[in-house]
Amino acid sequence: MVECNGSYYIFDAGVPVAEMMYEEKLSFNDLRAIFITHRHGDHTVGLSTLAHIIHSGWKKNGPVEVFLPEECVLTGFEKLMLSMKDFINQARLQMKLYEPGVIYKDENITVTAIATDHVVGGRPGNAMMIEGDGKRVIITGDLHKEDPHDFPAIAEAE
Repeated sequence: MVECNGSYYIFDAGVPVAEMMYEEKLSFNDLRAIFITHRHGDHTVGLSTLAHIIHSGWKKNGPVEVFLPEECVLTGFEKLMLSMKDFINQARLQMKLYEPGVIYKDENITVTAIATDHVVGGRPGNAMMIEGDGKRVIITGDLHKEDPHDFPAIAEAE
């Protein structure tokens, strides 16, 4: 999770993310966006809990944007929500597919997806570069084993 000027941004939604927000007394009202780097379960499974909390009215102001790397993640998530007798309410949760490049920008941060080779078989995997408040951070998600070629070049360059 990244906090900038009182707003929260989640990068990958593993199982305990909602519980961690609750335990730290972080307001779901301040959650702006969720970014998923790739399709693996340890990066996506907590998304259903977050979605349920958001749909249940814990977040009262505006939608949360959820950025997904490929169609099968969106389709699977939609099916999971329906299996729990829930649906994706676009007024509360806006699901968006993305490709490498700048994928998000608000008054606090800019997020750029950088392709990685972590997921085999030509499936998309991404690192995320977050710029805001005069700082730059790169979250790699996961990289291709121990192969140094997969580390985002921009991090090596600067």
